[in-house]
This record gives sequence, C-alpha cells and structure tokens, in this order.
Amino acid sequence: MAPDLFDDYFFNAWSIPYFIAFLINFIIAWLLFFKARKDEQVQLYIIAEFFVAILCLSVALATCSLDSDTWLFWMALNRATALLAVATLFHFSYVFLYRTKIFEDLRVFLVYVVPLFYISVFSIDIDQLYPSVGESDGSPFGLFEADIKRFSPPFLWGFFDIFLVVMLILAAVNFFRMFRLEDKEIRRRSAYFILASLIPLIFTTMEDLLEVIFPDFNLKLDLGIVSLSITGIIISVGILKHRLFDIDLILPKSFYYITTVLVLVWVFILSGEVLVRFITGGEESILSRFAAVLLTLILFFPVREMAGGLTTRLFPRDFISRRRKTGLSSGTALEIYRKQLQLAWGGGDISEKESRLLKDLRLSLGISDKEHERLERELISALEIYKKQLQLALEGGKISEKGKILLKDLRLSLGISDKEHERLEKEIIGMNV
Repeated sequence: MAPDLFDDYFFNAWSIPYFIAFLINFIIAWLLFFKARKDEQVQLYIIAEFFVAILCLSVALATCSLDSDTWLFWMALNRATALLAVATLFHFSYVFLYRTKIFEDLRVFLVYVVPLFYISVFSIDIDQLYPSVGESDGSPFGLFEADIKRFSPPFLWGFFDIFLVVMLILAAVNFFRMFRLEDKEIRRRSAYFILASLIPLIFTTMEDLLEVIFPDFNLKLDLGIVSLSITGIIISVGILKHRLFDIDLILPKSFYYITTVLVLVWVFILSGEVLVRFITGGEESILSRFAAVLLTLILFFPVREMAGGLTTRLFPRDFISRRRKTGLSSGTALEIYRKQLQLAWGGGDISEKESRLLKDLRLSLGISDKEHERLERELISALEIYKKQLQLALEGGKISEKGKILLKDLRLSLGISDKEHERLEKEIIGMNV
C-alpha cells in the first residue's frame, strides 16, 4: 500500500536541526546559482547542494512521521539523495582538479550507476530495500528504525554504505591533490574544500565522544547530517571569496587535532570491547573501563606523534610551526624577508633563480604566500611612488641639492635603497633619451 505523504505527521523537536540544515543548504544552492552559475565546475556543486538539501528535508520529514510506510519512503529518498550527492561531489572534485568540462570525460559518469541502480530498485519495490521496519526509542530518525539484519539481499546494504565512503574518500583525495598544485588560486580554494570535508568527521567524532563519556545518553540526532550545512557554507566561501581567513593555519591544525581525537576515541572503544569479550566474560566492569582508559593514555603520545607526522606530510606549509622552530618572532621574520625582497627587486624584475631562493627563505622563516604578496604589493607601491617623484625631479635635467635631500628623505621613509635609486634614475634617463 502506497503511503500518504501528506498525513500521519507530528512535531518532533529533534527534527528542528534537520529542517535548519535543509534551509541553509537550499539557500547556499540558490546563492551559488545566482552568483556563479556560469562556471561549469560550480554548476556541479550547485547540483550536489540541492541533493544535500533534499537529503536533510527527507530526514526531517522521516523524523516527524507517525506511519512506518511514510517513514520508509522518506528514508529511502534520503539514501538515494545521499548516493547522488556524493557521486556529484566526486564529479565536482574531478572536474575541478583536471580543469575539464563536465562532459569532456564520460568515464566519470560511471559513478552515477550505483545511485541510479538504487533508485530503480526503490521505484520498483521498496520492500526489497527495507523488508522490515520496527519501532525504536533510540533512533536518530524518529519513531522507527530499519532492521538491517533482515535486509534483502544482505550484501546490498553494505555495498551502498561502502560506495558512500569510497566516493567521499576519493573526493577528499582529489582536494588534497589540488592543494599540492602550484596554482595559488586552486590551492586556496582546495584548502577550503579539504576543511569542509573534515567537518562531518568532526561532528561524528563529537557524537562518538558523547557516547563514550555518557553511555546512557541518547542524542537521537545524526550530527553528521546536521553538519552538512557547515560543509556547504565553507565550500561556498571557497568558491565565491577564498581569502576571508588564514586557511593555511586552520586547515593543518584542524586535521591534526581531529585525527588525534578520533584515533584515541576508537582505541578506547575497541580496547574496551576486547577486554569485555575476552577478559570479563562479556560483562562490563570498572576494571575493563580502567584498563581501556590506561591503554588510551599510554598511546596518547605515540598517536599524537603519528598525527603530527601525517599532518606534516600532507600539509608541508604549516607556517606557524616552522616559525616557532626558527625561534624568531613574527615581526622579526617579516623584517628579514622584507629586506631580502627589497634586494631582489633592486635589479628590476625578479629572476627565476631569485624567485626560488625567496621561496626557500619563506619556508625557512615561516612566511606565508599571503604575507609575501602583501610585502610585495607594499614594495611595488613604494617603488612606483618614488619613481614618480624621481621623474618630476629629473624633468629639469640635473637634480638640485634641495631635491636630492627631499628624495633621500623619501627613500628612507619608503625603504628604498640607494641601489634601487640608481637603477630607477638610469631607467628614467634612458627613457627620456
């Protein structure tokens, strides 16, 4: 019997975060549509955001459902939109990484086979997907919960879950590969994308922590789904305006702390399970919990070192830690780099060799690309100001003694060296000749 999708609902307070996540993702999708819909790469992400919005809405309506058939419909729609969203997100990451058009490489469309297969089975006979639904007091999706043990055929449930995880991992890998490219714009944007992909992991870790710390507390909320709105906001910022904050600091630190906490949480959970099963005969005791805590504490420093090493390999430009290792303050490091940058500009345009040397110096001193660009703009602006004043002084031919004094004072205030003054003077005289 087909469910009546307009009846059999009640107001469930646990649905409010899902409805808020739906509104946020829907607004993000429309904002991107009006701001950047002409960009083919952004078009794919807009589609992914619409799927995420429908996913959140379907979960919200399932949470408010009084009828098991209605609940089943919305949960099946939730799974279908989730499969489509991760497939589209992977497609977006692939197109963005290789700078191709949407239909340029048709092989990538093979990832949509799994969502289409799920939708076809869902359309033909929903009972094949969810043969048994029962009432549940602890479900994060309302009054009901599917009996996974009676799922038919059994392997399909795991297959769809594996597909979701694999697509998310492959998309994250593509974002990491973008981050290691030389193109500065792509690197900045990909940094936002990586941070966004970590957000569901952060909230899932929080959920696991709550379950570990408060075993009897039932949240009745899927924090991973709720966090998708934050993920959408961060990626949208990366697409529309990618210089709002120092992503080079936030990204490595977030990855480091999340990895450390997640590994330690799972060490605690798994060690506790092993101790309960094989030592205390299946019964929880204070001894098993104390042993699990002790093992977690013992592994804290090795896990932290492992997370630090992994972070350094994935994000070699962790500027803050490098600066601390040099023992220099931020102001001192910037002043040293400014002087070297002035020397490099003293001969005119920076050569390829000088550019490589400056890059090595930036890494040693912990100077970010953002700081380098700011110093370069300041230096170029100072040179342009001084060049104009020098041109005015040379209009009458030889510079007067008063003019020389004024130019020297201007050089000191702008940080222009005598070598740069001589170069600019020769350049202007040559142009006049």
